[in-house]
Amino acid sequence: PTCWDPSSDVASSDCVMTTTTGSRPSALYGNALRVYGSPGTAKEFQQYSSCSGSRGDTFVAGGWSMNYCAPRHDPDAILYEMQVIARPHTSEFEDGGVLEGESYTTIPALRSVATVRWSEEWSGWQFAAIPVVMPWKYSEVGVKIVYRNNLNYAEFSNLFLHKEEFGSTFQYDNNANVTQRKDAHALCSNSTYDSYNNIISATLPGRSEVYAMHWSDTEEKKKEHLLRKTTYLPGADLSIGALFCYIFPIL
Repeated sequence: PTCWDPSSDVASSDCVMTTTTGSRPSALYGNALRVYGSPGTAKEFQQYSSCSGSRGDTFVAGGWSMNYCAPRHDPDAILYEMQVIARPHTSEFEDGGVLEGESYTTIPALRSVATVRWSEEWSGWQFAAIPVVMPWKYSEVGVKIVYRNNLNYAEFSNLFLHKEEFGSTFQYDNNANVTQRKDAHALCSNSTYDSYNNIISATLPGRSEVYAMHWSDTEEKKKEHLLRKTTYLPGADLSIGALFCYIFPIL
């Protein structure tokens, strides 16, 4: 396709289709990129542009796809996805930068910062989208379609990468839990979670008070996701506060 950089494994059969497989939702229009899989090949198409920004900038990435691909028994070996890529700014490799101590030649290489994945178990057209928070200051940003070590073919259409520049912005942990929300006035609320994705502390925008959540003293009970008590801690003095307890019936 025009303005996309293909990898060396891409063949002439991997091309733009004016007629798509199956029935797309009626609101969708335009062509689709069809990519054929083959074991031992890494079919990739990437597109990026100069778009500088800061750590914490929020994007939304996604689009539509259909596939007849192989199951993801090994998600690192068999790939069917769209990656969000960005080039770190050179200042991030200097003292105090997020990538301090790492080396690069001439200019930093593009890096994958997030991944959009569609289900390989559904062969019809499906939509997927994710939030993306930039981990460092960047000088370029884009997307990469990846169909690696796969079978049959997949089609991609109406892909997008949108920078969120209004309203609230969010930061997430590796389990998609919201760890920070910044509103239009740059006031932040923050949250932390345990290993079972239970929220264990929270602060409100622009406030120092902490709400501490207790789910259980045992690992098994934490898996039930039933909040036992909440402690309100007004400021730095953790010796005083308000306690709210919750009792659940035995079913």
